Amino acid sequence: MWVLCSRELVEELTKLSSRDDVKIIWHSDWRHKSLEFGAAVGLPEFEYTPATEDEIQPDAHNWWKLAHVQEAWRSDPDGKVIWLDDGIQYDPKSHSWEIGRDRLLTISPYQSHGLTRKHMKMINEFLGS
Repeated sequence: MWVLCSRELVEELTKLSSRDDVKIIWHSDWRHKSLEFGAAVGLPEFEYTPATEDEIQPDAHNWWKLAHVQEAWRSDPDGKVIWLDDGIQYDPKSHSWEIGRDRLLTISPYQSHGLTRKHMKMINEFLGS
């Protein structure tokens, strides 16, 4: 599998992960290949939550990542949550849940482009930095 990765993006994510007010959690269907990918492109080790066997089974009504994001959002009533996932745009329940939540920023980049400078600018503005 070939993956293009911007050195600038890796640096921005690394900078975000070093902030005291930011906690990055990687939820992935890739299982431990996520950690391999992260190491290969130079990302720091983020907290990692792999999908369980039950979670990766297709369920049109309950996307497992949405449940984890909802829990993060509820668990810190004063904190901000940023959800980055290319699948948000394809999941109507996730898309409708996000609407109107002022402590939540969702970014669903196109798979062909990934995260962009514009996305990183949105993240930094949302965090107030």
